Amino acid sequence: MAGFILLLIIGLLYLLINLPQEVKQQKVKNKKFLDSKSHRNKSSIKSLNTAPKKDAVISVLESKVLKLVGGQRDVAQRLIDNIKRKNVDKDEIWCWEKVIEDLERDRR
Repeated sequence: MAGFILLLIIGLLYLLINLPQEVKQQKVKNKKFLDSKSHRNKSSIKSLNTAPKKDAVISVLESKVLKLVGGQRDVAQRLIDNIKRKNVDKDEIWCWEKVIEDLERDRR
């Protein structure tokens, strides 16, 4: 019986000594896994951000503006030209979105 208790105590001491080292190894493995998963997510987000072509986005926005101005292409063009002139540092998509926001705001 004393031999069994001695063997049990030695086993417990072995576990207590090696446990912090095992925990540390598991943390390193988890960190590597999470880093690789994060990298995959970022690359998929990048591909989603570049998926729509700029011209296609502008076409959709232009259609929305035309709908808001009752199909009057000259009015839509005048609105976009004014926004572009006032905001030369902004890209074209922003300008179309701004026109839409202004039209929707003015209708409230």
